[in-house]
Amino acid sequence: MRSVTWNIFRNLSVMLMALIHSMPAMAADPDWLPPHVAEGVMQQLQARMAQTDPSRVADPTKAKQASRDLVTRFRQQIDRWGPDGVISRAPPLAAIKLPSARQRELDAMARYQICNLVLMLQYEDGADKRQRQIGAMGLTAMTMTIFSLRPAYLKAGGREERIKQFLTSAEMERVHETMQRDPKQLDNAQTDCGKVMGELLAAF
Repeated sequence: MRSVTWNIFRNLSVMLMALIHSMPAMAADPDWLPPHVAEGVMQQLQARMAQTDPSRVADPTKAKQASRDLVTRFRQQIDRWGPDGVISRAPPLAAIKLPSARQRELDAMARYQICNLVLMLQYEDGADKRQRQIGAMGLTAMTMTIFSLRPAYLKAGGREERIKQFLTSAEMERVHETMQRDPKQLDNAQTDCGKVMGELLAAF
């Protein structure tokens, strides 16, 4: 697997924040994935899946519906877990020294964002089409778990800008760089992230 540059990985966080900022400001809003945000997530997934399988472009309507169905099913599974379940399933990543925000929702977001690094590597360099597709689906699923924790984070007194600051911090950059140089850390992340990804895919 080739290295994913920090700028590419940071762009994932920036894209994530752009979607977050388009959500309602009220922390108590019951819908953590409003329709227009779900549409943006679906479009990202559709584009990534098309990159793994150009034949999907031949029937964009079918491809769009397939991506929308995936997003709906991921949401249903995340809703079944609830915020506490999402936090308890955040990968431990014991081999990786992660910075701590000392705030449980934000710390869980960071762990899921590390999974996004692993899945980006899989999406870009998977051994075959199926592996790349799992990487594409995983990027969507992990991003949605991060979204789902936002209302609880804001309700606990968190600030929107702190999410971006933490996920794109120099400390997270060092984790990103170290992981890609250390096969043991990368293997640990792949194993831990694979467990929660397996649960998300179990709904299909």
